[in-house]
Amino acid sequence: MTCPVGKTVAIRAAATALDPARHVIIYLANPTIGVRGMLTHIVATLGQSLRSLMSGVGASDAQGGGV
Repeated sequence: MTCPVGKTVAIRAAATALDPARHVIIYLANPTIGVRGMLTHIVATLGQSLRSLMSGVGASDAQGGGV
C-alpha cells in the first residue's frame, strides 16, 4: 500500500503547466502491461501502430540512420 503523499496532485499540476500544443498526456491505467504494452498504448494514442513504426527501423539502422 502506498502512502498518500500527493503524487497525483503533483503530476496533475505538472501536466497542466505543459504546453498542450507540444505535449500529449497519456494515461496508462494498467501498470503491469510491460514495456511493449506501454509503447503500443503510447503509439496508438498518437495515432500510429507500433508495427508500422517498427517496420522501418531495420532499414534505417542498416543505412546508418539509427538514433
